[in-house]
Amino acid sequence: MPHQNTSDAPRIYNLFPLLAGSTENWESHLPRIASMGFNWVFINPFHYPGFSGSLYAVKDYYRLHPLFQGGSQEEASTLLGRFISAAHGHGLRVMMDW
Repeated sequence: MPHQNTSDAPRIYNLFPLLAGSTENWESHLPRIASMGFNWVFINPFHYPGFSGSLYAVKDYYRLHPLFQGGSQEEASTLLGRFISAAHGHGLRVMMDW
């Protein structure tokens, strides 16, 4: 059996958006996540919710949940892109829950 380099193995941190706040606040967690040795950040659904309000009952995949939009008037793609760029700057990759 070939030896797997464990530095390449995914070490995934779950950033739960209801606890982390707006996308702007998510960035403040990145230094800590990276310092703990994680190399991926997994984010639970952050899209605009349907009637139930559940993160998992998405109504619109192209809009952010108002809680994660914060006070920003910027497009969701801009806010998320900024977070992803910041994560890459800390050596982290980002995945999201659909």
